[in-house]
Amino acid sequence: MVFVTNPPQVVGHRKLLSLFKRFRGVTNAYVPLKRTRLNARFGFVRFDCDEVTRLAILNANGLTWRDKVLHVKKATFGRIFLGQHPRKEELDRGLPRKKGGCFL
Repeated sequence: MVFVTNPPQVVGHRKLLSLFKRFRGVTNAYVPLKRTRLNARFGFVRFDCDEVTRLAILNANGLTWRDKVLHVKKATFGRIFLGQHPRKEELDRGLPRKKGGCFL
């Protein structure tokens, strides 16, 4: 899943989905009504495999769309604050995973 910041104000999930369709393997897109602390819009796009996610980040980051420069990065969920220990699931994220079922 990728995290997209700075999309144009008029963009909803359908337009965001159509922008990322060129990378194939897009399963869904979501643009929440809330904004970031800097009052910027954001959205998420989910792909069916990690390789397509990586290609989308490389190719869409810095893309200009309706006079806005998109910032695209891998979505991370949750934060680790000073003094907290990561949960087992967060530690498992760093392990290499089997790649398969990804068609480009």
